[in-house]
Amino acid sequence: MRKLLLFFFISFTFLLNSCSSIQLAYNQSDFLLKWWLGSYIDSTASQKAFLDQAAPKLLNTHRINELPQVQAKLIKLRSLFDRPIRYEEAKSITVESRAVFESSIFILLDDAATLALLLNPNQLSNIEKAFKKANSQYQSDYLTPSSQVSFEKRFDKLVERTEFFTGDLSKAQKIQLQIIAAQFLLDNTTIYQNRLRKQADILSTLNLIIQTKPSHPATKEMLKTLFLGLINGRTADQKDYEQLRIENSTMVLLKITELLNDQQLKKIQSKIKSLEGDVSLLIGS
Repeated sequence: MRKLLLFFFISFTFLLNSCSSIQLAYNQSDFLLKWWLGSYIDSTASQKAFLDQAAPKLLNTHRINELPQVQAKLIKLRSLFDRPIRYEEAKSITVESRAVFESSIFILLDDAATLALLLNPNQLSNIEKAFKKANSQYQSDYLTPSSQVSFEKRFDKLVERTEFFTGDLSKAQKIQLQIIAAQFLLDNTTIYQNRLRKQADILSTLNLIIQTKPSHPATKEMLKTLFLGLINGRTADQKDYEQLRIENSTMVLLKITELLNDQQLKKIQSKIKSLEGDVSLLIGS
């Protein structure tokens, strides 16, 4: 689902990539969206025509409505890192990141409903096959190997993401980060089971749309319910899981900043400032 919702994650690329790659990816995101969806579902001629018309408008709407908010959040974020952040600040960062994602949903909903009504059973089968392929890869990476090997893979990714902002961590910092990861990273089986559940919700909703062909407003409401359920959970257990994700992400962020020295905190601020400038250029382009 994350890849299907590529457009939603444009906002989050500001926290994951270098400035030059952000500009390139963002300015090409209408093409990337069409290309990805096309390869994912094998788009029909009518779907391609719709995406050709809709994708540039979506990007422009996102640029106008969302990027100024992203820029403001980055400025606020940079101001926090003159010292190790407090729990309330770490929680706010985590929650606001999810809020950016949720906000982007409402930009996409109208066109997503149109596209969903153009799907056919073969394309739904393609989506299911793609899920199975991705799940097989996840099993190979994180469930089949020993728990130690799979933990090391996830830990290496955490180190990579951290060092993108802080520069090289010392050996002692990595040892402490490993303790943090062991305490707060969710176990792979729990992640996988929730992954399967979310995929099943996606397939079930799309199948219902394909079979019943509801009105556009009804389809839009169905997708809104689906997307918000994927983000926040629908049942009590699902909501508890999402809250646990928020809490654990908060604690990882909090504990990481406690490990950092003044120079590394300054590097974080410098990286965020560069991202602010890049977002500013995108807003003006």
